[in-house]
Amino acid sequence: MTREPLKPEDIQLLSFVERVKASPDEQKLLISVKQIKEYRYINNLHLYNTADNHMVTLTKSDFYNDFLAWSTDSRSIWFTSDRDGDKKLALYSIRIDGGEPEKIMEIKDLKILEWQWLDDKRAVLLCQDNEIQGLKHDKDIIYYEFDKPVYKYDGRGYIPRKFPDFYIFNTEDKSMELIRTAPKPKSNLIIDREKGDCYFISNLSKDIYYRSNYNDIICFNSGKRKLKTLKTVSGPKTSFDISPDKSTMAVVSHFYPDEFSGARKFDLIIYSLGSSGHRNASAEIADSVQNNIISDMEQAGWFKKPVYSADGSHVFFNVSEKASNRIYRYSFRDGKSEAITGTDSSVIDYDTADRFVFAIMSSAARPAELYKIDPEDGSKKMITGFNRDFTEKKLISEPRQYSIKNKSGHEVDYWIMKPPEFHKDKKHPLILNIHGGPHAQFANTFFFEFQVMASAGYIILYSNPTGSMGKGYDFAKKLENNWGRPDSDDIRLIMEEVIKLDFVDTARLGVTGGSYGGFMTNWLLGTTDYFKTGITERCVSNLAGMAENSDFSYYTPRQFRGYFWREPERYWDMSPIRFVDKIKAPLLIVHSDNDQRTPLSQAEGLYTALKILRRKARLVIFPRESHGLNRQGDPRKREERLKLFTRWFDKYLK
Repeated sequence: MTREPLKPEDIQLLSFVERVKASPDEQKLLISVKQIKEYRYINNLHLYNTADNHMVTLTKSDFYNDFLAWSTDSRSIWFTSDRDGDKKLALYSIRIDGGEPEKIMEIKDLKILEWQWLDDKRAVLLCQDNEIQGLKHDKDIIYYEFDKPVYKYDGRGYIPRKFPDFYIFNTEDKSMELIRTAPKPKSNLIIDREKGDCYFISNLSKDIYYRSNYNDIICFNSGKRKLKTLKTVSGPKTSFDISPDKSTMAVVSHFYPDEFSGARKFDLIIYSLGSSGHRNASAEIADSVQNNIISDMEQAGWFKKPVYSADGSHVFFNVSEKASNRIYRYSFRDGKSEAITGTDSSVIDYDTADRFVFAIMSSAARPAELYKIDPEDGSKKMITGFNRDFTEKKLISEPRQYSIKNKSGHEVDYWIMKPPEFHKDKKHPLILNIHGGPHAQFANTFFFEFQVMASAGYIILYSNPTGSMGKGYDFAKKLENNWGRPDSDDIRLIMEEVIKLDFVDTARLGVTGGSYGGFMTNWLLGTTDYFKTGITERCVSNLAGMAENSDFSYYTPRQFRGYFWREPERYWDMSPIRFVDKIKAPLLIVHSDNDQRTPLSQAEGLYTALKILRRKARLVIFPRESHGLNRQGDPRKREERLKLFTRWFDKYLK
C-alpha cells in the first residue's frame, strides 16, 4: 500500500481517544472517542470487556454523547447527548447488553459537571446553571456589571457570580433536589455511600479571590446537611482520591499558598483521614504531579485525579517528566513511588481494573490508543485500533531526540523531525516551533501540526528550553520574572548546532509558536537574524498590556513580582514589542477575537507597529474562537489554520 503525505484536511480522519473509565465490577471499560464529521465534533462511547477482550460500540451516532457514570451494578451507563437535534441536551441511559438509549429527561438549564452515586437509585450531581455558564454576547443584554477581580475566563467569556451547586437526582421519579451548601467553587466530588458523606474541594474563605490558593477538602453529610473541613496543610489542592477503606486520602497539592507560580512543583500528599498527619509520596520525584504536555490532539487535563488500587495497597498518579507524561505507582507497603510507564510515549487518561492499568497513550508517531499495562513489570499491549487506518494510509514522521548543555550546565532537549520523503543529499527548509506555557513541555506524543508541516517538505525543530517543565523545579523557575532571556540563549545554542547540518538550508529558516511561543517568535525575530519569516500566534507582544486585560491579569503581579503601574519598566523590559524596529522578516500574525488569555490587542498592537514601519505583515483573526483554537476550536477553522500556515511558509521558504 502506498502511503500518502498528510494534509490539513486529514484531521477529519483522526480519532481522538480521550477518556477511559472502569466499571464498578472492574470487568468492563468505557472508552470515549471524539471524531470530526462534516466539520463538527461527534463523540461515541465504546465498551471493552476485560475478560474476553471483546469491544462493541454503544452509541453509533453522529452526535456528541458525553459519558457521565456507570450504574452501580455495572449493567448500564449514563450520558448526555444532543441526539434530539437543535443542540438540545438530554440525559440518557443505555444497557450494555444491547438496546437503544433511553431518554431520561432534558437538561437544558443545567450542565452536569460531576456525577457520583449516593445509593443504587440516587446520585449526587455537581451542576452549573447553563443560563449563567458563560454570559453570552446577546442583543438583549444591555450591559455587563462586575465587582469581583476575576470576571472572565478564556473559552467561557464573562463568568457568572454564581458557583456550581449540588443536586440529588432520583432515577425512579426523575426528581432533582437542589442542596445548598456554601456559595463557593466546588470540584472533585467523592461519595462515601455507607455514611452519605460527600467530599469535595472548595474554598470557604470570605475573600476567595485574594486567597484562591487556600482551598480545602470539605465533607458534606447528605443526611444531616452539615459541612466540615478536613484537616490538611494550607495550600492549593487540585484533585484527590480516598482509599477504599476510608483510612487515607491522596491529594495533589503543594504547601506554598502565597506563591503564584506556573513552575511550582505539585506533589502527591498522603493524609490519614481525620488528621493532618501526612507524607509526601512524590518527594523523590523532581517533577510535578500534573500533565503539562503540549499537543494539538487533546486538551490537557492538567491535574488528573489520583487513583487507588481496588485493595488500597497502591495509589496511581501521573508525572510529566523527561518529555513524557508517565504513570507512577506509590506503594503503602514500602513507601516508595516508581514509574510503570516509559518515556517513549505520553499518557492522556487511565484507570485501573482487575490488577491492570488501562491507559490512553500516544507517541510522536502514533495517535492515541488504549493500552493494557501490567504495573508489576511495565509491559504494555495496545488493545484498540481507532487510528489504525490513519497510520497505515498516511506518511508519518518519527522525530529524533537530541540534547545540548546550556550555559547553566543543564541538558536541554530538542527534536528534529525530518520530512517523510527526506533526501539526505538535498537541503531542506526548516521551521522552529516554540511551545507555550511557558511552564509546559513538548513531549513524545502525537502532534498533528508537526506531521502536516513535515509532509509539506519541512524539517521541524522543537525544544524544551529553560523554563520548560520536565527537568525539575529549578530548571522551570529560572524563567520566572525573566521572560525571553534564558530560553532565547538556549534556542540560539540549538540553532547554532542545527545550521551545521548538511541537509538544513540556512537561507530558508522559519519560526512559529503560540501563546508564550508567540511571545518568543516575536522576541527572536527582533533579536536574531536566523529566520527568513515567521508566524506568531495568540502571541504576547506587550507584557503590561496583557497584565491589564488578560483573564490571568489578577495573578500577574505575583508572577512578575511587581505591579505593572508601579514598575512599568519591569514589564517593558520583557516585552518583545520593544524590539519591533528590528523585525525585518515578513510576519504573519494569527489571533482569535475571543482570546481572553492573550487578548486580541496583543496582536493588533504588534501589527499596527509593523505597518507604521512599513514592514511586511499580515493579520489574520479567527472569529468566535478562544486561546485554544488549535486544540479545540471549530474543526473547519482548525483545518484552514493549517492551510494558512502552509501557504505562508511555502511563499517565503520555497
